[in-house]
Amino acid sequence: MPDIRLLGLVVVPAGRAPGNVTQDWLGLALPAVQGGVAPLVVALVVAALLSRTRFAWLGIVAGYVTMIALSTGFAVSPLTASRKTMLVALAAPVIGVVADRMPKPSHVLAPALAVAAGILSVWVFASVLEQRAGIARYGVAAGIALFVAALTWLTLRLRDDGLRTGAAGLGLGLATGIAGVLSASVGFLLAGVSIAAAAGAMLLV
Repeated sequence: MPDIRLLGLVVVPAGRAPGNVTQDWLGLALPAVQGGVAPLVVALVVAALLSRTRFAWLGIVAGYVTMIALSTGFAVSPLTASRKTMLVALAAPVIGVVADRMPKPSHVLAPALAVAAGILSVWVFASVLEQRAGIARYGVAAGIALFVAALTWLTLRLRDDGLRTGAAGLGLGLATGIAGVLSASVGFLLAGVSIAAAAGAMLLV
């Protein structure tokens, strides 16, 4: 997520002045609403509307997009690791819809997507990896790529089971939120909680 700072209880994107009176009055400036309540409500609505289709999982995407819209916005410049993460997260559902519409998905589709995700993860964290010296940089890059590829492949194996997919999203979202707390990153905290809330909505539909 883009860098953000805390102003009292209001999350304000870096470089953006606070003062959206309407948003404040509605409570939409509260982190708990931006990361939890709003994504949950939006995800519930979208998942309910798509519950009879293969695309109910788009409720999770809707919840995540809601969090971005209410907190940091969709700015992509400068292209930091956080913003690259956002771009990949927004592009992934498009690929998912295309894959779900394939009449007979190839058995190599999931491994191919996993490998692509692993490669993309190195691009996402390139600026962070550049801070590593020598051979350690390549070791960390390989570790990130392998982890993301394995996680993607394991998650794709759940795609035909909505209940297990929702549970996995809930757990992974909470883990990301906790990691955000430990790393003092409010952006990743909100991202993780919003995904957890949206995935939780899947379990309620």
